[in-house]
Amino acid sequence: MIRLPNPQATRRYEPPASPRPGPPPPPQSAVPAAQGPTPPAPPPPRPTTPLPQPPATYEPEPERHQPPAEYRRPEEPPEPAPRTRGYREPDESPADYQRQRDRRADRTVLFANTVRVVTALIALAFVLHIVFTLFGANQNSGFVAFVYGVSKVFVFGFGDVFTPSDAKIGLIANYGLAAIVYLVVGRIIYRTLRRA
Repeated sequence: MIRLPNPQATRRYEPPASPRPGPPPPPQSAVPAAQGPTPPAPPPPRPTTPLPQPPATYEPEPERHQPPAEYRRPEEPPEPAPRTRGYREPDESPADYQRQRDRRADRTVLFANTVRVVTALIALAFVLHIVFTLFGANQNSGFVAFVYGVSKVFVFGFGDVFTPSDAKIGLIANYGLAAIVYLVVGRIIYRTLRRA
């Protein structure tokens, strides 16, 4: 047996109620109420014509090449002038000064060489005197006499340094010592002058 749903009661459509008429609005007058003095109207704008402008042209700016900055050494302060009285700059040029210096050096070298040669010749005279005495050279010969004379002049105080019983040994020792002293002194003077 099939049961059917109970039919529900349907409501009936009712139209909405119309609004109730109220009192009529008051009549509005055509003239507005006075609200004070009205400001004057602004003057009409004047017609302005724009001035003609030239067409804009673009001109590129020329490139400016700036040279690289160079390094400059700071200027040194000037040297103070010497306070010596009567000082004045040398009148000669560096070339003249160098020539004078070379001349002085040449003179010094020449003098040193002269001293060396003279001392060597004196020492040679002493040696020849010893040789002539040992071998009994002829004293009447001019050269032998000259050698004997030079040796006796330049021997100074070395002639009697040694006094042995044999005269020949004493002559060899004394004149040999004189020859050595002359060679050493000449060498020392030569080196000293060359260094200066």
